[in-house]
Amino acid sequence: MTAIAPAPAPSFASVVLDASAGPGHRVLDLTLRDARSAHALAASCLEVYRTADDPRFLDEAPVLAHDLPLTVRRLLNSARRDGGARVTVIRGNVVDQAALGATPGHWSEADTEASRVYGTLLVLYAALLGDVTGRATRQAGRPVTDVLPGPYAEDALSPYRPDWVGLFALRDGGGMPAAVAHVAVHRADVAVPTGAVCFVDNRDVAHGRDSLPAESGVGDRWLKRVDVLRDLRRTPAG
Repeated sequence: MTAIAPAPAPSFASVVLDASAGPGHRVLDLTLRDARSAHALAASCLEVYRTADDPRFLDEAPVLAHDLPLTVRRLLNSARRDGGARVTVIRGNVVDQAALGATPGHWSEADTEASRVYGTLLVLYAALLGDVTGRATRQAGRPVTDVLPGPYAEDALSPYRPDWVGLFALRDGGGMPAAVAHVAVHRADVAVPTGAVCFVDNRDVAHGRDSLPAESGVGDRWLKRVDVLRDLRRTPAG
């Protein structure tokens, strides 16, 4: 009889409540194995769909996202179900700074080939919370929203606001101490270091972001953003 080897044990990472930032702040520290697995999934999606705002990818993302590491799925499912989860942070994502290149000097140049895998990964994470309705990037304090096509489109006059706002910190701003961004939530600062993804519950949490330093043209802070709705069908038609 041929012996059947047992399945490998799942890779578990630590999920903690960040008491320093206040109640309802959850933090997941990815293992290197899980970080590489998540990055590889995003890269494989990008090979098929080419961009994170491809309507086919947006349709498939909630299914594809179930190939993310178990710890990530557990964390984001908990955040989706738990009204007390004000801030959810996933730290330790793989960001290849050398391949990423210089931070674009203007938002119109921000959709670089090297950065698309991170936007794709952010959409995969967001798809475990709900429907992605908009993407944006921030350089030198100026945001630009990449309006998504078809039923996912959103404009400045939209009568609804996202249930979650997600940020992916690609760069720490040229040597600024560990925090790429501080999201002010209920008068508490939540650090979002390089390689971290942060989802803020936008329904009952007031939040903001600290100002950006003068642009250096090389290592400025670089953030990717998504807006997420719990249920797109419940939004006003048109």
